[in-house]
Amino acid sequence: YSEIILSGGGLMKYEAAFCLIPNLTISVTDEQDWETIQFEKQNLTFRIGKIGDSLKEFEEKFGLYFNDNSKIKQFILASENLFKNVSAQKLVEKIKSL
Repeated sequence: YSEIILSGGGLMKYEAAFCLIPNLTISVTDEQDWETIQFEKQNLTFRIGKIGDSLKEFEEKFGLYFNDNSKIKQFILASENLFKNVSAQKLVEKIKSL
């Protein structure tokens, strides 16, 4: 069980959102960063920054997350709304139909 995930900007943010585990993301590429920004706009991740950003920027964003409990609540609500309980069942049904 995990209460929070710190990850790169890849697929882990999708998995974290699906599992309702708050995710802090540090992107490696510009493409990952763009996608992470889109996720953050929907409250599905919290963007800490991109590799190459200053350590001070990382620390500030990290601190913002942990000092604002509403971020976790926003994330969980957004994830629940996007990934309804039936999503996993629909995926299983889709795989079976292949």
